[in-house]
Amino acid sequence: MLIKKRSLGEDLPEHFYAKAKAGFIYNNVTSLNEGSNQLKFGWGESSLVHQDKSLEFEVPKPDFSMSKSRKMVKVRVVMSTLHNTYGEGRHFIYVYIPDKTPVCFYQFDGICSEMTVIDIDNDDYPELIIGYKCGAHTEAVKIFKLDKQLNYYFLEGSNIASDYPLITWGKEPDGSFFINSYSRNWETDREKFHAIYEKYIVENSQLTLKSSSKVKWETC
Repeated sequence: MLIKKRSLGEDLPEHFYAKAKAGFIYNNVTSLNEGSNQLKFGWGESSLVHQDKSLEFEVPKPDFSMSKSRKMVKVRVVMSTLHNTYGEGRHFIYVYIPDKTPVCFYQFDGICSEMTVIDIDNDDYPELIIGYKCGAHTEAVKIFKLDKQLNYYFLEGSNIASDYPLITWGKEPDGSFFINSYSRNWETDREKFHAIYEKYIVENSQLTLKSSSKVKWETC
């Protein structure tokens, strides 16, 4: 009844609801190229539309009784975006866990944003990778770790940016996690080497720069 009595002049156009409804994220991560172990966010139309996004996954439930039985608990991470008339939108990251108060543990401004989860340290608690466009030719990622008490905290050293722009991540055959950041080569040999490549690995519970070199695009 309330819906029927609302003034049509006060309602948003119908197409707004069709394009801005919340939903689960699928297919927002793609391979760098065929056969590559490097993954990246698919910055397509969906990532440019300011809509709420969510991820849902299961992790071992904290058991303070030292019981050997292993129970799982469902975690839901939601990214909610507020529009600005001008400039970048503001993104809020919430986590919803049964029997715990929902928490907004991070907020930031960005043109558009994506998120995914991957277990970078193989402890059965997936880390959250947040990627966002922070300029016309710049993107960045941050990683948040979910500890065994189901609290999120920022993983030291994981604030990584690229002005190429291209950031990829993945796992080596031995299961170790890496992040590759490609930035523009502003030096005198930029015609021969198109990008500066930096590789980060997990070391001492943080992301550490492992190597850096100049590369041609076809070798990335």
